[in-house]
Amino acid sequence: MTKTIIQEILKVFIIAYVLIVLGGLLFLFVESFSRDTTADTFDYILLVIAFITGILAVIFHVKTYRYYSKIKRKRNIPKLYWIAALIFPSCIAYLIYETFVNFFYATNASIEQDMNGFIIFMIILFFSLLSVVEVLLMFQRVQKRHENLSLEQELENIGDNSIL
Repeated sequence: MTKTIIQEILKVFIIAYVLIVLGGLLFLFVESFSRDTTADTFDYILLVIAFITGILAVIFHVKTYRYYSKIKRKRNIPKLYWIAALIFPSCIAYLIYETFVNFFYATNASIEQDMNGFIIFMIILFFSLLSVVEVLLMFQRVQKRHENLSLEQELENIGDNSIL
């Protein structure tokens, strides 16, 4: 029982994390166009991909939240949502890594000089990895739920002559 509650709380934190990061991405995107930055085209493409997959990841996490309830329904989640839920944290982890490395190489700063930036980097990286793990665990949970529902349906159909 407590394991499910912890997983539900984790799901809520991941949804909040994705929404906060989406807001940050939107801010970065608007800010980069308002200034004359010399960002790579790759960075803009990655920001757009991260933003789109982030929206799909929010939808995925909201749709899969109901798998923590005891109500047994068999609903299929489109593969696009699964893929987006895995791509989004990967894009964010890469963007944070790239930003982190570029900042410390450009300013010749050490981690001790910018401990706040390092802590934020580690928090975002942690939640990105946690999000990937949660998607993989949710995949196992959904598969197990579908197998159990199929087994229950087969057991209910035993002796039912209407199928023949």
